[in-house]
Amino acid sequence: MPASVWVYILHPVWVTFLALIVLALLLRWTGFWARFRIHILVALLAAYAIDAAIALPRILFSYSLPNGPVITQRPPLPRRIVLVDMSCFAKCHDWLISGAVEEIVAVKQARPDIGRMTATAERYRAAWAPKGTCPHERKRANLLSSGLQQETGYCPLVDSAEIPTEGIFLIRESMFVRANEPARAYTPAYLTKTPPAPAIHFEGFEVQDRSSAGITLIASAYAYEAPGLLGLPPLIGCWYRPENVIWIMPPGDTGCGLWRWFTWGGKRATTDPPSWLFEEVFAAPDRPVVPPIGRPAILNRVD
Repeated sequence: MPASVWVYILHPVWVTFLALIVLALLLRWTGFWARFRIHILVALLAAYAIDAAIALPRILFSYSLPNGPVITQRPPLPRRIVLVDMSCFAKCHDWLISGAVEEIVAVKQARPDIGRMTATAERYRAAWAPKGTCPHERKRANLLSSGLQQETGYCPLVDSAEIPTEGIFLIRESMFVRANEPARAYTPAYLTKTPPAPAIHFEGFEVQDRSSAGITLIASAYAYEAPGLLGLPPLIGCWYRPENVIWIMPPGDTGCGLWRWFTWGGKRATTDPPSWLFEEVFAAPDRPVVPPIGRPAILNRVD
């Protein structure tokens, strides 16, 4: 029988209601409630208090996340930007086209789940080619190019690079647990924040200044979801929450067990990467900007 049918049979509300009736009759029939009701109540309260203490770090972490980007300083655009697990879309390439940024290094971390066993890095620099002749391996560096970039034949140079350890880094790291999977621990490789385990969803955007002296956080934004406190009463049963379907099940982990509320914080990004990274974080360069070689004259008039 499909899970979507079993859910109506083993719905947590019905299962819990029936289980409470059976438990009440059993305690009364055995005389346990009359003799040990204080002990039973104390044990239940103690169990709930222990569960709340275990969930407290996740709840505090969720409340510590601001509901939107936080920008602590606005440094001038550097000559080189390092992107970690983040695509360089049109706004990003505009930096190269203007000459404000000379090169962008895009780092992709190892992802054994998709067959990428080691981290790799590519370097992007501004260049142009006759319209319609840009090779695919160069065109894919700017998949969502703007109309002006397409019209002027923008075709970035792409070559392999060493993974930088210092400089200005724009970082995106995330994890997402599907509806039919349990929450799990997650430790980002670059981000300064690590969610307490277990988590259901975590996404972080950070702008960092990395040097031998350490990491300076320039800007950040996060989104977080995790199992929270047990609901009252703690429902039991089995439920199923299909992906991308409006559902009426309790907002907790799917499967069989205890119903647990979610806790969440921050704000999920609406774009990848969000525009504030390229529009609000950096000030104008503190050095003369030299347009890249080969830049079409029309772009000089646009500037």
